[in-house]
Amino acid sequence: MRGRRRQRMCSRQSTGLHSEPQHCFQDRKRRGGIAVSIRKKAKAEYDRKYRKKNRARLKAEKAAYFQRTYDPIKAAKERKKKMPAHVEYCRQPKYKAWKKKYDKQRRESKFGPFAEAHAMLLKLKKEIAKQEPDRFNRYAQAQRHQWNPTNQQRRKRGNINFNTDGLKS
Repeated sequence: MRGRRRQRMCSRQSTGLHSEPQHCFQDRKRRGGIAVSIRKKAKAEYDRKYRKKNRARLKAEKAAYFQRTYDPIKAAKERKKKMPAHVEYCRQPKYKAWKKKYDKQRRESKFGPFAEAHAMLLKLKKEIAKQEPDRFNRYAQAQRHQWNPTNQQRRKRGNINFNTDGLKS
């Protein structure tokens, strides 16, 4: 039985060897008769105060412990294990909707008080792009306007010139 922990009793009565077993209040006497739930709340409050008071020292100790025990190879293996679950999470429609909204807010926040004006400008540009025929714009972006056969014939005749922006001058 060596190595096993036995429950300590204060007397023969608590062990049940006496004809009328009585409850042992030894533990309560030792702790001042305070209930466990109250002790836990008091301890939690004490810990909060202690952490607030000794924040710098605790942070330094944690940083030193991290430096001593950090293994980059082991950490990389752990990250690789979690990666498939992360990728699957990122594919969920709920996450995609949240991310889209978050990214939009983040981009708009760069404009500070003019964020709403910038959002309206983007909507306006989108509407204009929808309504205008964009064939010329597509050619200009791809810089294909110079190689269009019709434009080459015009250039030979001298009827067309393009400036550096790719627009007709």
